[in-house]
Amino acid sequence: MAELEAPPSPANSSGGGGGTGSLESDLELLAQHNCAVLQHRHRSSSAAAPQPQSSADSSQAGEQPLPHRQHCAVVYRAGQKQIVRAYAVGAREELSRIMRLLREVDELRSSS
Repeated sequence: MAELEAPPSPANSSGGGGGTGSLESDLELLAQHNCAVLQHRHRSSSAAAPQPQSSADSSQAGEQPLPHRQHCAVVYRAGQKQIVRAYAVGAREELSRIMRLLREVDELRSSS
C-alpha cells in the first residue's frame, strides 16, 4: 500500500508524522489512476489490431491502475479531507464571529 502513504512533510503532519498527505496529492493519484484505466481500456480495445508503440507509449505502459481496494481507500480519504476542509472554513468563520462579539461586549463593558 505504498501508493496510499505520503512522505512526511511539515505541511501535512501534526508534529508526529504519520499523515496521509494533502488532498491535492490524493487528487493527483486519482487522476493518474483514471489515466491508467483509460490507457488500459484503449490498449485492450486496440489489442485486436497490433500497432507499434512509440517511445511515449512505452514509457507510460508501466502505469497500472490502482487495485480496487486502494482506489476506494483514496476516494474515501479524499472525500474525508474535503469534508474537513469545508468544516474548517465554517469553524473559522464562526470563531471570527464569536471573537468579534466578545470584543464588542468588552468594549461596551470598558466604556460603561
